[in-house]
Amino acid sequence: MDGLERLLETPTLFMGAVFDQFDSIALCAVLDLSDSDAAGLLRSHGIGQVDPLLGIYRFQPDTYMALLQDLRQRAPQQELPLHQRAFQHFLARLRAFSPASSTAAHAYVEAACTHHLWAIHELNLDYMRWDEVAVLIAELRAAAPALAQQHASRLALLDAYNKFRSQEYEPANILVNELLQQVDLDPTLRAHGLLTRGLIAMNQAKIEYALYMFDQGLALGEQIHNQRIQANALVNQSWVYNQIQQFEKALHLSKRSLEHFRLAGDQYGAAYALYSIGNNTIYLGDWARGIGYLDQAAAIYEPAGMLGQLSLVDWARGFLFLCLGNDHASINAFERALAIVQSPDSSNTVTAADTLTELGLLYQIQERWDVAERALTQSIALTERLGDDLRRALLMHRYGNLLQRRGQADAALQMMIAAIDLLETLRITTTAEQLKIDLLGMASQVYESVALDLYERQDIAAAFTYVERARARAFLDLLALRDATADITPYRTTITLADLQSRLAADVVVLEYFTYGVQPPGGSFLSRILSANARLQDQLRVRKGILVFAITANSAQAFQINFDPNLLQPAPHDPAPGWHLITEQKLSWLYRQLITPVETLISDCRIVHIIPHGPLHYVPFAALRTRNGGMFLREDGPALAYAPSATVLCACLAMPSDTTGMDLTLGYDDHGASALRLAEREARYVARVTTGQSITGSSPKSHELLAHGPQLRRLHIASHAIYQAGDPLGSALRLGEGDEIDARTLMQTLKLGNTLVTLNACMSGLSHVASGDELLGLPRAFLFAGAATIICTLHQVDDLAAYILMVVFYENLALGMPPAEAIHQAQISLSNADHAQISLLVERTLGADGVAILATFPSMNGQDQRPFAHPRYWASFILIGKP
Repeated sequence: MDGLERLLETPTLFMGAVFDQFDSIALCAVLDLSDSDAAGLLRSHGIGQVDPLLGIYRFQPDTYMALLQDLRQRAPQQELPLHQRAFQHFLARLRAFSPASSTAAHAYVEAACTHHLWAIHELNLDYMRWDEVAVLIAELRAAAPALAQQHASRLALLDAYNKFRSQEYEPANILVNELLQQVDLDPTLRAHGLLTRGLIAMNQAKIEYALYMFDQGLALGEQIHNQRIQANALVNQSWVYNQIQQFEKALHLSKRSLEHFRLAGDQYGAAYALYSIGNNTIYLGDWARGIGYLDQAAAIYEPAGMLGQLSLVDWARGFLFLCLGNDHASINAFERALAIVQSPDSSNTVTAADTLTELGLLYQIQERWDVAERALTQSIALTERLGDDLRRALLMHRYGNLLQRRGQADAALQMMIAAIDLLETLRITTTAEQLKIDLLGMASQVYESVALDLYERQDIAAAFTYVERARARAFLDLLALRDATADITPYRTTITLADLQSRLAADVVVLEYFTYGVQPPGGSFLSRILSANARLQDQLRVRKGILVFAITANSAQAFQINFDPNLLQPAPHDPAPGWHLITEQKLSWLYRQLITPVETLISDCRIVHIIPHGPLHYVPFAALRTRNGGMFLREDGPALAYAPSATVLCACLAMPSDTTGMDLTLGYDDHGASALRLAEREARYVARVTTGQSITGSSPKSHELLAHGPQLRRLHIASHAIYQAGDPLGSALRLGEGDEIDARTLMQTLKLGNTLVTLNACMSGLSHVASGDELLGLPRAFLFAGAATIICTLHQVDDLAAYILMVVFYENLALGMPPAEAIHQAQISLSNADHAQISLLVERTLGADGVAILATFPSMNGQDQRPFAHPRYWASFILIGKP
């Protein structure tokens, strides 16, 4: 048996794990040892001497960790009382010193007091007892009014945390800020300060700032090799992502936190991480594994009597049983949790609000309306007290649904409108684009509920307003910040129906679509839950369909299309989303669904502005087949122009036509198996037609693009585009050998002025449709840069067909046609062109080489008289913005 094993077998010595440093007096007083037993222990292996003159000792790190583990296994409920006893012991010794004392003994006792006070604070977090520490802080300050700086800083941080727990956010922030301003602050305390600042922000739904603080704390924890700080930062981050329903990311972070808690030997922290893992696993629909993690957490908390933390486990169990339809077990778990978190000893406002929320839903399922309403209103009041506007807004939406079911339609609508106002305040104060998108995605059902309610009341103008407020708001905020000056608000408001109509010519129609009930690819948290519980499904059933607004300068109508827009969703990670819709049967069906209800309104118009929504962004509208078998795209029909929203459309329409700038064409064929054959030739021909500058070949061209951007009237790029499904803002244009410029870089560096941009590159117009109907891809970048009009492609395009289309398009522009008419007529020309016409065009524009090149294209070697009649050759070309 080695020395450590013998030491661990010493009766009651494991209780010494509460000490950081100690002497024989403290051992005897706190552990009830005799003088001789204490003296014998101090000679044991695993204990080192800190100060021989004062007789101060401490355990070696390995010994300390072994003792702490032993204590928490053999007598877990004794740890907090032992720290309390030790604190009072050292506090009495501190009081015995003279006020002016500054001896080493005084410093030792003062450090011991703050050590045990901090430990009491940490344990009380697990026991959820907030008041005790405030009393002890006051006692310590009374005993030692002039604490050493490092101990005073610790107490200031504890003060701040207590104020945070009491929802005194501003005083808490002031204390933390003062602390963090100390240049020589201990790095561990600084990290704790950063985490506390993050928690304050998280409780107030300031998610962006909370994540930033947790990132800072994590980085500092890594720098000082403090596993526990890293663990706390990670688990806090996981709760932020849980709050915005990014459960997979939250699960990943909580699993990382568990690893760090275990490396730190912190079993209570590990239990909290297990609870977090279980919670996120349940939200992801993995019921059995989720309850397994919760049971592991409970197995740690129960022996220690940590009722406050057990209330969290009970809440999660109650939520799981609610999802599975076990009312009895769910109510029992929720009521156990509520009894704990509403008690004076273990009050927890956040868990109380969450528990009342789910109890309200459970009572609603049981049609116990009065009890459900009481639970929800109590929960809303608690979230208001917390200052958590995100949680409160989502609760108000749920309450509005309950009021609707009770027949209180007006009250329900006002409640939901108030929820939207709260959400938009949060949107404005969130600047990180992805967080803003996640936030607005969570709120999509609130906007859908309001828009549908207003539509059913036949208030078309108000319904249109909320449809606009529901889409592409993160992009609008970016545009507003780009254009902001000192004397205007930095956040752009959406236009009204009257605003839009005032900008429309008499022969123009806007078709604005709004899909509702759309689930993300692969399903959602809600869909996984509903599949297990029919009654819950009935209460939370999401209506699915499409609203379409048909708007002219003098009229506005709205129609409801009753089919599930999820049927149009591409498969997850589809490299060419929307391509699956280009079949004759689907194109005919889509015309009947999307165009037939408004067919009479667009029969004589010149331009139709299509504003898709959700999966409709992948629909090739020009290729839709009419009832008589023709195409929506026809010679005597309207030209089509797309826009992300009516607000963006109006911004493009307001841009003046630039007749003085320069024209720039960039072309790069690339090399190898993927080499293009006509991109560089196309760029040179377009430059000839436009009398602009042409840059072709393998040399880098990004710098030319960025340098000339502000002077450009027209920009034409013929090259490869690379669509990144996993990172759509990483989608790029390949402009030369080793020269790729992606959407993110373009948004940061490119400046345009009302430019016509043509991107003749495969999938250059393809965007990932993120939550909140945010379109992420190259078109977003060019609109942000200042383009008025963008010609781009949704899918893969044939090199020869694209060349012919572009030649005709630019020749049409040279004849004076506006871009929408020019591309419309070019598409018709391409679809109708026969072999002879194509040969003449290629020979005319490419010379003698053209005939030889033409023979190498498989599309010219078939039996079809019109080789490019199929919509796959021309329907993917779209115009975005000003027509």
